[in-house]
Amino acid sequence: TEIFRCWPVIKDFYKARDEFMTRIRKALTKLEDDTGRRFGDPANPLLLSVRSGAAISMPGMMATIHNVGLNEEISRGFAESSGAGYPASCQIDYLAWDNYRRFLQSWAMAEGMEREIFQGLMDEAKTLYGIAVKKDFSAAQMRELALEYQEKIRAWGIDIPTDPWLQLTGAVELVLNSWYTQKTQEYRSLMDVSEAWGTAVIVQAMVYGNLGPDSGSGVLFTAHPYRKVSRVALWGDYATGDQGEDIVSGLVNTQPISVEQAELDGRPEENSLEIRFPKVYGRLLAIARELVYEKRWNPQEIEFTFEGAEEENLFLLQTRDMITIKKREKFTVFADGLGLEKALLGYGIGARLLHALGAG
Repeated sequence: TEIFRCWPVIKDFYKARDEFMTRIRKALTKLEDDTGRRFGDPANPLLLSVRSGAAISMPGMMATIHNVGLNEEISRGFAESSGAGYPASCQIDYLAWDNYRRFLQSWAMAEGMEREIFQGLMDEAKTLYGIAVKKDFSAAQMRELALEYQEKIRAWGIDIPTDPWLQLTGAVELVLNSWYTQKTQEYRSLMDVSEAWGTAVIVQAMVYGNLGPDSGSGVLFTAHPYRKVSRVALWGDYATGDQGEDIVSGLVNTQPISVEQAELDGRPEENSLEIRFPKVYGRLLAIARELVYEKRWNPQEIEFTFEGAEEENLFLLQTRDMITIKKREKFTVFADGLGLEKALLGYGIGARLLHALGAG
């Protein structure tokens, strides 16, 4: 958090700013070397996630910008590329425009636009093309939707840089500034967190849960979220063909992590991560056991993405101590039946329990 504390000096004193930019460039070069991709290269772009790194977890409070490094020109070049290094099942032109759409939305939301504005555009496009889920859009339809996002954002007066380097430095500043938003200040007050602590900024290479049907993202608990138990038993939700923000925002239909969870939830076991992607599930279980049994960590809440069905395709985005909620009382009010089934409004997931409690 040294950058946070020194930010007024870095912004206004050119020598400090030049030294800071040199550090970013050096770290970016290492990321390029590690991934084999180049930042701003249309043929094989390195895309970045820019997020906060506060001393304590502040779920859903701080700005996060995904897929930094895309503009309309780079997206078009990426869409027309060979897709070398990506799975054969990946529709590269769809991926390019879907990622650009996601970048535009994450930046605009960090600038104050509401998610509902973009959800409205998404719903209109689904109605227009007669599809139920966004994974069914064609690449051309996704491109059109992304450009509609771009037009709406410009109409709001938000100027998103087209230069990838300015996107990166601007995203860093957006994350730092999000420490002072109203909801973040209210959260700190609620949790008795000092404003002076500040935040670091974490820049990571993107991994993609939206490569196709064999990729996905999820959130899991290493123990039952409503029971005070020490036994590791994976519990949570995942979805295929989606990036992490789709899961935590509750915008997609999700599936259970484990067979045990599916049985207790009354959901089909065959859709669980344990059955559909056993190697990914096995790796997550091994990691959870190592953290809890060997390293003696508290039960964890883990966000993950997998780019394929093999265990080496699994990536952990972050982990934090999970919040154990007292088991809820159950009241039998409605009898099961066809009428009750027709009245179902939807399912929810417990990916942001503390955020929901804090937002009140």
